[in-house]
Amino acid sequence: MTTMAYADDGNGALGGCVMILLAPIVLGLIGLALVVGGQIATSQHAVERHGSEAIAIRQCVQNGSSIRRFWRLRNGRYAVMCKLPDGKWGIEIFERLRQKWQEVTAFVPRDGSAEAVQRYLWQRGTPTKPFLP
Repeated sequence: MTTMAYADDGNGALGGCVMILLAPIVLGLIGLALVVGGQIATSQHAVERHGSEAIAIRQCVQNGSSIRRFWRLRNGRYAVMCKLPDGKWGIEIFERLRQKWQEVTAFVPRDGSAEAVQRYLWQRGTPTKPFLP
């Protein structure tokens, strides 16, 4: 009869669990870097319709420091909620076209308060994790 000895150095199962738990976080950060890193093609509509507020929201999203929440909208698009320097909250909406992200629009809904913007988004979708699908 053969006997096998197993010595647990403490890194086996726990190390595997840590890797499994860290994988979604790493993927999320990569996705966030793609969104924030300017990989979204801009839309003429955003500036034509919403002017300088659209430009400010783009900069806010690209900067990445003020992003509050990502949303998945029922129409298949995504929205990023971002706090602007003037204290208002704006939304940038984008969609995936082939291998690129395309901005649909960027604007400040209603009065720009966090509550009003979240109400606006809840009517159209649900919060999601900050990574690309």
